[in-house]
Amino acid sequence: MSVTDWIETWYKPPNNWLVNTEYWSSFCLASTWFIWKARCDLIFQNRFPSSVKTAQAIDTHLDKLQVQLMPNSDAQTHHHSMSEYNTTDIQHSSWLPPQNDRIKINVDISFVNHDSPVTVGFLMRLSNGQFLSAGSDICYASSSEEGECRGVLIAVKECLKHQLRKVEIESDLKSIADYFAGISVNLSWTSISILEEAKSICNLFESILFMYCNRTRNHCTHILARQRDRSLMDPLFFSFPPVWLLNQLTLNNISCNMAVA
Repeated sequence: MSVTDWIETWYKPPNNWLVNTEYWSSFCLASTWFIWKARCDLIFQNRFPSSVKTAQAIDTHLDKLQVQLMPNSDAQTHHHSMSEYNTTDIQHSSWLPPQNDRIKINVDISFVNHDSPVTVGFLMRLSNGQFLSAGSDICYASSSEEGECRGVLIAVKECLKHQLRKVEIESDLKSIADYFAGISVNLSWTSISILEEAKSICNLFESILFMYCNRTRNHCTHILARQRDRSLMDPLFFSFPPVWLLNQLTLNNISCNMAVA
């Protein structure tokens, strides 16, 4: 590697990192600064730093910078500014990776009432935690249960759209996983009809599993669903992690690696 090539690597994230190239320099500078400040608090004021609060401070700073430098970016257009995002919603949560040859799609919804659109968030990751894509959509449902089922149907169709062959679809409504496993469940007939539609296209996959996880493990998609603007009718798609999701994704991977180790 030449000296020029070596220097150019300073300005690009390592392969498979969650940070987009255009944010890398800002991310490194902001992270170094806030971590150094947290270290100073520990050394000079004997205040033990919180990794979550430090991550939130980095995220807030980067988001403000993005809005200032790129006023027409997604952060501005789709109201994804951290000023509108509850940063205390970030949680320490581990994520259960799929098998090595599979892709996991987590899905969650945000339900207000039967008159309001249900927002759906979905997130695709490899077994090493690498971000593949994410998105959000809206649908209508008469109950939270029905909304969860519609969210799973949307996730199945997204997998088909991306021509995925081996997938694991994970939601935090246990009845859904039980239904696909052939276990007797207490679901409404509308919810069952939605799941039957999803089941009818499952034979288009080489392998598809429906799994349950608790809400803590599903927190990334909870954030995606909560961030969705209900007034936007078109689906949103992210080929790179949105800035406001980076910290939770990173915490998921750290917790996952610690658990595996």
